[in-house]
Amino acid sequence: MKGKKNKTVQEKYRETLFTVLTMITRKQDMKNFCLDLFTPQEIDTFAERIQLVKQLLKGKTQREVAHSLHISISKVERGMRMIKYGTGGFKKVLMKFVTLFILIGWWGLPALFQSRYLW
Repeated sequence: MKGKKNKTVQEKYRETLFTVLTMITRKQDMKNFCLDLFTPQEIDTFAERIQLVKQLLKGKTQREVAHSLHISISKVERGMRMIKYGTGGFKKVLMKFVTLFILIGWWGLPALFQSRYLW
């Protein structure tokens, strides 16, 4: 029977994950890492969540987001709670992306994603 991991061990595991993620500087390396680490369904869930939060931050209503992404309103409500009560990480990272988009324009983004200095 599996034993329950204590919180200290879980926190160490999470910190290791966060450290590994911050070491990845190239998009292709991140893509390969995620494809190896997560199931396709998990990747789709993360990608959908980013689109959901992005639309909410743009000012779309919860119903508009649910309709455009073909998801339930309860998923959108969870996304709204992440924005409202979360750590601010989603907003910070997405605002960085938007700022880069404004500064270099749409056509500069593909070159930027090849750069090791993405964030």
